[in-house]
Amino acid sequence: MATSERQPGTSPYRDSWRQTVLLLRKMRSDVSSLLECYAVKQNLVEPFNFDLIDVDLIDGVPLADVEEWSEIADAERLGSNLQAYWAFQILLDQILEEQRTDLTPEDVAFHESIQSVLLQVSALAYQLEELMVTLKHNVPAKEMAMISESLRNTALGQPYRGPT
Repeated sequence: MATSERQPGTSPYRDSWRQTVLLLRKMRSDVSSLLECYAVKQNLVEPFNFDLIDVDLIDGVPLADVEEWSEIADAERLGSNLQAYWAFQILLDQILEEQRTDLTPEDVAFHESIQSVLLQVSALAYQLEELMVTLKHNVPAKEMAMISESLRNTALGQPYRGPT
């Protein structure tokens, strides 16, 4: 018989952490596939080395420096991650809009791939917000204008928009 009681010795946040890790693994795979497809559509494939892509080095996306993470409190670390996923969400939304309206208006499958990753990023951001609330941490303010402006001239923004 199913019960809502937890097993002794298990963390009340274990399920949330497990779901987050599973979502992150799926996102990593989907983002890699999407990035390769994006590079093909932007004619960046020959001689494009996908091993050289480092999402952590995209302008406007906060760095995930391991040394720094160990030195800051959980609330600050979760808040920084949340802000990074908000920035990624805005960037993907801008890319999707540009693809739909200007660059690949007929490529519905590509748009759906971008939308799928965008939904995963949104779900992850929501999970992080919920976790912060559950842990009684303050959720940072969503400063959309600042995030959007910092992403305007990013490495990913340039190929699809051209120089600004």
